[in-house]
Amino acid sequence: MHTDKENGLLSCWEQIDPQQGHLGTAILVNPDNIHDFTEYQKDQFVLIRTRPGVPVVYYSGAGWSKSPDFENEEDWLKYLEKEVKRSSF
Repeated sequence: MHTDKENGLLSCWEQIDPQQGHLGTAILVNPDNIHDFTEYQKDQFVLIRTRPGVPVVYYSGAGWSKSPDFENEEDWLKYLEKEVKRSSF
């Protein structure tokens, strides 16, 4: 698991099945809204502050090691780094 409170990022790179490669998942939220990161029953969560009537914007995505884009976790994190720079809240 990779957390980056400064940039509002929670990501994971894990092997689900040895035959099927690795899966990267991520969520990107406004860093100003992050309260904390936590784990519950082996799942990872980002806790955010919200206000009634104010929309919450977030981005989520996934990558797969058997695609031509992400051979390993390093590739996945480099991709996320670029997406963080492109995001706007």
